[in-house]
Formats: sequence, structure tokens, C-alpha cells
Amino acid sequence: MSSFQVIPKSAVAEDIVSHLLLLIREKKLRPGDKLPPERELAAMMQVSRPSLREALRTLSIMRVVELRHGSGTYITALEPSALVEHLDFVFSLDDSTYLQLFQTRKILEPGICALAARHITEEELTQLEACVERSKVGPDNPEAYLQADLDLHEIITQAARNPF
Repeated sequence: MSSFQVIPKSAVAEDIVSHLLLLIREKKLRPGDKLPPERELAAMMQVSRPSLREALRTLSIMRVVELRHGSGTYITALEPSALVEHLDFVFSLDDSTYLQLFQTRKILEPGICALAARHITEEELTQLEACVERSKVGPDNPEAYLQADLDLHEIITQAARNPF
């Protein structure tokens, strides 16, 4: 695999991560591909094995690679829903992020709802109607209302067939 370039000695694991992500974006690495063994990959990139291990652990946490003990390291299916799974942590870091998220939702949700309306199944429509009924508890039961709202948004997302 000659696509793996030499990483400058001053670089850290982040540079290795960036390079491997670039190879994925450029389609030089594809879902299901097995990376070369750690020793070989470290030699190809001219990086230390500890730096490579750190980079691979980072990519594993990001759900970009899967580390299979005894088998090797593989590029995951790169499913968007798995890749965005940790965004809730990003939003929890700063209160202003919630305002930004709310502003973005106001822009995107009408389009997502239109998309969902085109693809919704009878079963999803029934689930959606049940959420609306459950949400009628309103201020009398804030926990039940919140759960109904969360379920409603989940069903709309599912019906849109778009994980974002």
C-alpha cells in the first residue's frame, strides 16, 4: 500500500489520524479494508508504534476503525449514525452550543419533516400519532412530555431516512 506517506518525526498521533482520515476521504481506504499490521504500518509511515496505537485508538473511539484483537484493524462501515453518536458530548460542553443547535434545528426541521412525510410508513405514522397523544399531558407531567417529544423527533428522523 504505497498510499501511506511518511509522517514527519515531530508529528503526533493527531497527524496520523488526519492522514488516515484523508486516505478514507480520498477512497484509498474503504469500509471493510484491513490495515497493514501495526509494526508494518508504523514502518511505512515512519512513526513510533505507541503514536500509531494512540491514533488507532482515537479512530476506534470515533468509530472509524475497529480493532479486532488477533485479527487486525479494519475500516468500519462508516455509517453516519455511528459516526455522529458522540455529538451529544460536544453539545454538553458549552451552553451557547444549545442556542446554536436550536437555531440550526429551526432551519433544518421543516425540510426534515418534509422528507419524513415522503418516506413515512404506516407503522411510523401510528407511532407519531401516539407521541402526539402522549404529549398532551403538557406541564402536568414534564417528564412524560419530554419523553414524548424525544420519541417524536426520533420517529421523524427515522422516517426521513437520514441520520443527520
